[in-house]
Amino acid sequence: MSKPILWIVIPCYNEEQVLPITAPMFLQKITSLTEKGMISDKSRVLFVNDGSRDKTWELICSFAKQDAHFIGISQSRNRGHQNAVLAGLMEARANNCDITISIDCDGQDDINAMDEMVQKYLDGAEVVYGVRSRRDTDTFFKRFTAESFYHVMNALGADIVFNHADYRLISTRVLESFADYKEVNIFLRGMVPLVGFKSEVVTYERHERLAGESHYPLSKMLALAFDGITSLSNKPIRIITGAGIVKARVVYGEKGIEDLSYSPYAVRHVHSLALMQADTIDYTYKSAGREPLNCLFSLRGACDDILIVKQGLLTDTSIANIALSDGTHWYTPAHPLLKGTKRAELLDKGILTEKDIRMEELSAYSTVRLFNAMIDWGEAELPADCLHPVF
Repeated sequence: MSKPILWIVIPCYNEEQVLPITAPMFLQKITSLTEKGMISDKSRVLFVNDGSRDKTWELICSFAKQDAHFIGISQSRNRGHQNAVLAGLMEARANNCDITISIDCDGQDDINAMDEMVQKYLDGAEVVYGVRSRRDTDTFFKRFTAESFYHVMNALGADIVFNHADYRLISTRVLESFADYKEVNIFLRGMVPLVGFKSEVVTYERHERLAGESHYPLSKMLALAFDGITSLSNKPIRIITGAGIVKARVVYGEKGIEDLSYSPYAVRHVHSLALMQADTIDYTYKSAGREPLNCLFSLRGACDDILIVKQGLLTDTSIANIALSDGTHWYTPAHPLLKGTKRAELLDKGILTEKDIRMEELSAYSTVRLFNAMIDWGEAELPADCLHPVF
């Protein structure tokens, strides 16, 4: 059996700080595997520039001039991580590789796990998944959202590998199956299991990013999750067509997912808000125990909902984050009860600006908007004079 030609496929977006550190590491791994007799000396390191706005492409070009093992391709614009990976895989396929290993360029995934991946290919596997052995380095929020995503995907019938992202070995036989795939919203970690080839798993510990900052904010993670759910399962379609809008309720405890349920969702129409003082309330994490919120809501009088004031500062309603407009800009409370995902997305896009908003400053604002994961931006709007002190 001839030695396989390996292409390491690395998507890059604004990675000028970390590439000078990790590029030599990838080259060393190619050299090491070649010296061990596990791969061909025709193996290559392929960088895919995903429309970077910094000096990423210039660095890739300089690497290619210095060593023939480095190759670079550049997309005309930022098309997203998944499309960048797929573009690299198809480029490798077109150049007659035998196997590819996709990996991010930040150095967090253990490069040394490639040795075991290649060995499992030599032993007969066509796909080898890199799977994180633990999530100790993640924040609670990152661990909770990631694990919830995997459980929800499996509940919806999608076949994905738990704690696996995009670090994987794929043979050219698998790549041939991808060549005619016409899905627009690419979700590779769900596509790979669908093709049905023999697979194995290699576990590894993930490290801290070696340099630079993550370019995968919450909004992009949510978009990827949506693509995964809509691409790999028809249950959302059946739920929507059968019962209107449906919300999924995930209860997460110390042992992981404790309950997953679905129920019809109707947007609460809010035309007035009762300002309620609650200086000791704490709702940092979305919780199944909503008694404090429910108690305040019961005191709203004739208003449709409440707007909670904590230590003199506006926070949230009982169901949503808020934003106030002065006619020129939109501001959201800097210290909300719950830092919702929609809020994070709007801040990331520059639509909102955080600001401490006090009771006595309400006259400076003309409009209020309510929003959350189920209420789109601009869907729930009311005049600022519809805020009524109750206390």
